[in-house]
Amino acid sequence: MKKLIFLLPLLLMACKKDAPINNNVENKDSVAVSNTPPAEVSADEKDSIIAHSKAVEKVLDEGINRDVIEGEIVRTADASMLPFTIGDQFTNDGQKFTLKLKNVSKSNLNISVKTKAPMNIRINQIKYPDGSFDGPYGQTLNLKTPQKGEYWIILGKNLMADGNVKGHFSIKVN
Repeated sequence: MKKLIFLLPLLLMACKKDAPINNNVENKDSVAVSNTPPAEVSADEKDSIIAHSKAVEKVLDEGINRDVIEGEIVRTADASMLPFTIGDQFTNDGQKFTLKLKNVSKSNLNISVKTKAPMNIRINQIKYPDGSFDGPYGQTLNLKTPQKGEYWIILGKNLMADGNVKGHFSIKVN
């Protein structure tokens, strides 16, 4: 009897033991809420992410204001939409990219070329509204635009350097 009195409280305490809390949620359709703020992404990173996303690449390949004429990619944009970033890709060594900017009325254009991987491309020439050409330039250019009208920005291989020409790139115009 003494043993029973001694074991009875132990038995009651063992029966009152709470079930362990399981932090692994088995219900896959529930959503966890976090109070941590999202990591901030700079504007250049956002542009790069957007320009190199699969959806954008698909749209660019299918062509919105995009023509391919004898290996030259021609894109047309209105300067009233500035600033913008346009992405595209070279698939062959001898390709050129021409961005035709219509209705330019600003006095200055900032142009920069960014690549996803190291590429041997640059701004080869600028065609002015009067038909004259100027160039070559590097991958960035601060262009004075004294004339109003249509400017062409022509990208291509840098013949003064070696390197891969194939790949994705984006051109940002402010």
